[in-house]
Amino acid sequence: MALKNSGSNDAWPPEVIDDAAEAKNRKRKRHREWGGAVFILLLGLAGLFAGRLGVLWSRFDIFAQFSVQFAILAFAGAIGLFCPRFKGLVAGLVVVMLVLTYGAWPSLGVAVAEKQLVAGEKRLKVAQFNLGGERLDVDAAVISLRALDADVVSMVEARGAREDLLAKLKAEYPYQISCFDTPGCDLVIVSKVSLSNIAASSSTHTVPLIKVSLGAEYGGLVVVGVHTTRFPHITEQFSQFHAIAQSLENLKGPLLVIGDFNATPQSRVLKEFGQRLGLSINTYLPTWSATYGLPQLAIDHILTSSSLRVLSAEEAGQSAGSDHLPIALVLGVTAQVR
Repeated sequence: MALKNSGSNDAWPPEVIDDAAEAKNRKRKRHREWGGAVFILLLGLAGLFAGRLGVLWSRFDIFAQFSVQFAILAFAGAIGLFCPRFKGLVAGLVVVMLVLTYGAWPSLGVAVAEKQLVAGEKRLKVAQFNLGGERLDVDAAVISLRALDADVVSMVEARGAREDLLAKLKAEYPYQISCFDTPGCDLVIVSKVSLSNIAASSSTHTVPLIKVSLGAEYGGLVVVGVHTTRFPHITEQFSQFHAIAQSLENLKGPLLVIGDFNATPQSRVLKEFGQRLGLSINTYLPTWSATYGLPQLAIDHILTSSSLRVLSAEEAGQSAGSDHLPIALVLGVTAQVR
């Protein structure tokens, strides 16, 4: 215990300071300062670790779906711990900044030069667009797709009022194939080039898909549109991905699988699907939920077989009121067997 000098000889009695209480208060403040950053760091690391456990038990794959967000938490927590003061506050601000930056990434539109075609290749631009959401503006969606100017577009949740969109795109996309006659199927593929060998199916796991061929002009390229269930229905997701892979694994020639997979590139379910069919995952931009302009999950994808060469960085379009962003990719297509 100590006496505090007030600076005045007339002040009495002097203020009494409890050194032990002061030390305890300082210690409590330090704990609070470290606690926020440590919590954010541990939460991020725990999420990343849980995602890795998906190789042991499929249900843990739900954590892998949020790998980017958990990585942001871990990074922000580490940054906070290195700050001399306000560790928790700094970590929290870094989380907000990185989440906003990640959501804005698709809108940045960084221009990257498109690779040149090589001998025997033909240029093909493909796009994926989920039309879901109550706020979809059909006219704005037409404008968005025209701006992307893809040769082939796979559309999901295209039933009902969205069918007006097909009529408005008929001039640019005269070849339009839907699977609306198949129960539970809401897929459409529209194309500027002719389509053949059309098939639509729904497996025993009620996963719809639509399959077309672009013919000899594009090396017999088979284009498949899919829409799988969303997490947290992880067990059903694995069943659906298995059913799709089983229905496609005997196909010959180049293969392109497009759709709303409801799975991020870091998930086990999508990685194993690609590996089984020999497909590369080319899409990492977050596309959902685009309702407020800052999507956080990359669940719309364009997967390509080895004989298809990616010529451009992926490109995002305007959501037009959908809760998904459309994405597009330019490919070089040859007649090589995959």
